[in-house]
Amino acid sequence: MNKLVGLGFDGCSVMAGKENGVQKIICDKYSKATFFHCASHRLNLVVNDLNAVTEIQNTAGVIKEVINFFRESVLRRKLVTNIPLLCDTRWSVKYKSIRIFAENFINIKSVLEKLSHNNDSDFKVNTTTRTKAHQLSCATSTSQFIISLNIISKYSAQLEPVTNKLQAKSIDLYSVQNHIQDLLTIFNNNREQADIVFNDSFNNSVFMAEKIGADIKIPRITSKQKNRSNYETDSAEHYYRLSIFIPYLDSLISSLSRRFSSTNKIAFSISLLHPTNIKKYTINDFKEKIKLISDHYEIENMIEESNIWYQYWIDKNLTDSQCDEISFVDLLAHCEYYPAIFQILNIFISLPPTTCIIERSFSTLRRVKTWLRSTLNGLCMMSLHRDRVNANKDNFIQDVINMFGIKRRNLQFLFTDTE
Repeated sequence: MNKLVGLGFDGCSVMAGKENGVQKIICDKYSKATFFHCASHRLNLVVNDLNAVTEIQNTAGVIKEVINFFRESVLRRKLVTNIPLLCDTRWSVKYKSIRIFAENFINIKSVLEKLSHNNDSDFKVNTTTRTKAHQLSCATSTSQFIISLNIISKYSAQLEPVTNKLQAKSIDLYSVQNHIQDLLTIFNNNREQADIVFNDSFNNSVFMAEKIGADIKIPRITSKQKNRSNYETDSAEHYYRLSIFIPYLDSLISSLSRRFSSTNKIAFSISLLHPTNIKKYTINDFKEKIKLISDHYEIENMIEESNIWYQYWIDKNLTDSQCDEISFVDLLAHCEYYPAIFQILNIFISLPPTTCIIERSFSTLRRVKTWLRSTLNGLCMMSLHRDRVNANKDNFIQDVINMFGIKRRNLQFLFTDTE
């Protein structure tokens, strides 16, 4: 256990709790161990945290209902642009879905109006479809929906490249962490200059409202209002800036700061030993970051070896394409005279920065386990690694039959002669 360097759990409090969670108990006893919560999952949870803003939560729900309405019918699907399903577990699609919906909102609203009044002679609708289209048309015409849609589509577009990067085959989590810190700086600046930044979103909302024949107006204000914001102002822009935009930014900044803290930054910074990253830093900056790694993992002679390692790759003068072809496993072949670098690279390769394989097993479980079948281990492995099964299907099937014939089974098969 003294060689334990990484823990990969989901985000439930029993496992990931900062006070009494399993990771806390283990990390207190073994100082080199670091808890990693799946980076992609954390970014997905940032979106879920924004549900604390009621208007944003309602808008996301309406978007999901509209998309489902068009996708559940082949005929209705042809009437609008194909929009990915707003799925809770398909993280990268969630941001893309919101962005595409906002880009095609005017056309979607027009189709909903036609369906609700059945004005399209080429496409007759039944009562259920007409009623549902009317409900969704009304829900997408409110000022709160239009304002919220413009806000979340703007920031979803900024976060979409991050979630795509996190699901790439090759992930540099150190650069992702730095990029998120840059985004946090931008979001904080937007928060400080909310009156200027929100003006663009508000103008886009006014333009959308005019296109669909709606007005951006302040909801009715009473002296005692408990279920929604009750700001006393005559300006619609001022009202929605205070009631939606600023709470949304506060929630976004708070969630990103909490879920992407600098806890794992030292472990991720080991990636600086890759030639691609070495070229980005001066020798002094490189030494400063390597010292933090050396102090944390307590590896002897690492600082001096890293200085030679830095000069070794600088002198090779590799192009960017040549550096990209080198994996961290390939780097181990260059560590014959760098035992400390060899040790820290092995640690880096062992870290569990994502739990995608575990998430895949959850999805497989739903397909494999049924009321009539509860034996899971072999079937789950076959479903997860179906590419290996298909590559040698004939021999694999024959081997399975042979194993069934050799192994003794408690289940007895009874055969009767029908003749």
